[in-house]
Amino acid sequence: MPEEVTFTNGNSTKFFYSAEGEKLRAVHTTGGTTTQVDYCGNIVYAAGVQKYLLNQEGYYDLEAGGYHYYLKDHLGNNRVVITQSGAVEQTTHYYPYGGTFASTSNGSNTQPYKYNGKELDAHNGLNWYDYGARHYDPAIARWTTQDPLAGDRYSTGPYIYTSNNPTNKIDIDGMIDDWVQDQTGEILWDSNATSKETTSESRRYLGPIVVVFNGFLDERLGTKKPGDFMYDSKKSNEYIDGAGAKTAKVTVYGPRGDHDIQEYIGFTMSSNFKKFGAIADGEYDVTYRTSSDKVSRLPKNYAVNNKEPVDCINGINPSPKEFNPFSGTQKNAIYIHRTNLSGWAGGSVSTGCLLIYGQEWNRFEQQIGKNNFILILTRK
Repeated sequence: MPEEVTFTNGNSTKFFYSAEGEKLRAVHTTGGTTTQVDYCGNIVYAAGVQKYLLNQEGYYDLEAGGYHYYLKDHLGNNRVVITQSGAVEQTTHYYPYGGTFASTSNGSNTQPYKYNGKELDAHNGLNWYDYGARHYDPAIARWTTQDPLAGDRYSTGPYIYTSNNPTNKIDIDGMIDDWVQDQTGEILWDSNATSKETTSESRRYLGPIVVVFNGFLDERLGTKKPGDFMYDSKKSNEYIDGAGAKTAKVTVYGPRGDHDIQEYIGFTMSSNFKKFGAIADGEYDVTYRTSSDKVSRLPKNYAVNNKEPVDCINGINPSPKEFNPFSGTQKNAIYIHRTNLSGWAGGSVSTGCLLIYGQEWNRFEQQIGKNNFILILTRK
């Protein structure tokens, strides 16, 4: 990812990133004047002032107030921006590789999220799109840096955009290819799949990251005794890694392709199934959320169904009132999070959330990163 772009006229743009490669700041210098844009989750600051609150369908203007919505085409390109009253305020028409050949704007609120829904950095005439893993230059239809996964793809040029097929393919994050499921249920890395539209009829598109919990209806936590790894003298029962435990196998199909498959110890039946119940088998969207909206000592960043209600096994949610059950049939605010570092998962560690063994949590987070993914939950 670029750290600084310097122009022949002395202007420049500098980029700052987190340790995970997430863009945090862009500093633009034009004719001696410096402007700064900061990125904090889905909030964008300009010159230290909150400007946009981004969402999948548009944004909220934090300066002037009011919602703005995108009208998109089949590739996710933002073609029209409308106000909450339905008034058209911006239109953009694209060449196949993302260049703009026509546009209109009322001038009062020209927003930068355009081709594939990505941010266009037009400062100093740069005109690069930020895809996350790298930047894209639509003028030459090439990435500005090599594919981070180029070593795994010898047959594809490291700078080529969507395998030179931009009318049928998109690239979500600058690392092309995604996971699909064939008719036998096997999950495969498909070099042609970047969306439902680009996936063959015999396969089902899943996405760049897939997490599969293969569990059991009779899962149970185990016991530990003095001398066992991370034994807690106050707790001898209810360990995910204890003697007699029956746990779920968690398989993560990561964003780096078929060389990025890892397994973890998991648990799907809550700390006490009779008391709390558990969420039903199914396929769920999981969204990464920062910890600011939660109060918990355990890291909970991966929200199942965006914290919205989820059906329970057999349609029964027995959770007592003091644990704020959503209803008698559903749970809400469900996360994927870790057990205690000792492996203890009893008490109310999980009143319905899916668990990862605490000793493996850091590896789980490092593999997935701050990304959304598809969750497949099955039990026998």
